[in-house]
Amino acid sequence: FWDIGASIGLYSLYAAVKCDLNVVSFEPSTNNTRILSRNISKNDHFDKIKMFTLPLTDKENSFLCMNESSKIEGSALNSYGKNLNQKGKNFNPSIKYKIYGTTINYILENKILDIPNHIKIDVDGFEHLILRGADKYLSNIKIKSILIELNENYREQFDFVLKIMEENNFKIDDKTGFGEGFFNYIFKKNKSV
Repeated sequence: FWDIGASIGLYSLYAAVKCDLNVVSFEPSTNNTRILSRNISKNDHFDKIKMFTLPLTDKENSFLCMNESSKIEGSALNSYGKNLNQKGKNFNPSIKYKIYGTTINYILENKILDIPNHIKIDVDGFEHLILRGADKYLSNIKIKSILIELNENYREQFDFVLKIMEENNFKIDDKTGFGEGFFNYIFKKNKSV
């Protein structure tokens, strides 16, 4: 299970504890990795959860700007590579720094990690860029499901995600809303093709 945008590790810990999955937690925020590492250690799951602290995007092996909305540990609404928030609008970050990031394509092509069975992507408006950087592997049959947080009002993001998921034989299995057009979409690989 890949938890992309792991924050403090809620999904990662749940997947390790309740589902007995091996987890890779992707979290580049320096404010969040400190708490994530504590949570992994405190729950004694350092053998089940690995931290990957490089941000993912559609640009391979680049130093881009990490924009954090708050100086508070455990906060969300950060961006990488573009100064846009989860609605696709410019925002004023509290913290900015350059950090090295890469693509899922690069990670898998170079066998840094194995292809996951399940993926969660919640990166506050940049989900579509991560999927664009994974386009060579999304059709792989090993990937059975992807949960993606989407803002239905952020049309560039929303339309791209629906298109790339359909092109790679995923269908919407479920969606749960939590206000202002935000939904967690669960896509499952269509087995009939």
